[in-house]
Amino acid sequence: QRFASTITEIVMVAEDGKRRNMVSLPLRKLAGWLQTINPNKVKPEIRGKVIQYQEECDDVLYEYWTKGFVVNPRRMSVMEELNQACADMKRDKNIASVFATGLNEWKQVKSAHVSKIRTLINEANLLIDFVLADTDKGKITKAD
Repeated sequence: QRFASTITEIVMVAEDGKRRNMVSLPLRKLAGWLQTINPNKVKPEIRGKVIQYQEECDDVLYEYWTKGFVVNPRRMSVMEELNQACADMKRDKNIASVFATGLNEWKQVKSAHVSKIRTLINEANLLIDFVLADTDKGKITKAD
């Protein structure tokens, strides 16, 4: 019932050329729908994954509603991504300097590295500002 208004039936042409009805669900509703799956009604080899997913969803919702935000432990932090981006740039620069033929390609690759690093620096700065504001250590006072 909960998903009845968001599910759409569409017709697809399969590999064998036959038309088949398929059910379509908006991506933003997928996590909620997966929460409704009964783990006892799935194949034993994926049952553990379904249970793990549902428990993680419970934890995420609890964190969100009690703390106001959630951090994905599998996602690299901005600083880890920045360190990786700098290491990638250094690696590519070293490769280009060893092989003279790579210098022209380095000019093209360098701009992509610089752009990614700038984006990550901006993300890190926003995160630092958010943390400082959240802890009241980032308040700017003006002396009159």
